[in-house]
Amino acid sequence: MLSEALLFLLDVVLQSFAAILLLRFHLQWLRAPLRNPVGEFVMVFTDFLVLRARRYIPSAWGYDSATLLLALLIEVIYLACVLWIQGYLGHVFPLPGLLVLAAVKLLKTSIYLLMGAVFAQAILSWVNPH
Repeated sequence: MLSEALLFLLDVVLQSFAAILLLRFHLQWLRAPLRNPVGEFVMVFTDFLVLRARRYIPSAWGYDSATLLLALLIEVIYLACVLWIQGYLGHVFPLPGLLVLAAVKLLKTSIYLLMGAVFAQAILSWVNPH
């Protein structure tokens, strides 16, 4: 019972924060204007962590690599906590496997974010095409 509550709390806090970091990465990658309520929320909500990480992690090939690496780190922490709660504390889970699983989860979340953006754009085009 307690483990299910902790898993739910981890899902709500860490998964949503990783999704917001990933949304920030995609908005900057696609050069979307951030002068709207959603963009400002994403920037304000993640600035405290991203601005500190940018001091140590440079951008690579014009992409905000600090945000992407932070999202990957949050996913690795989430997966490690889930494995710990489920009782795999004594077992050794290899770090490369954990990194690959976190990268796959980020890719899945990224696809969901882009699908949601396409659906939102389709619905908004019905309301006001201009």
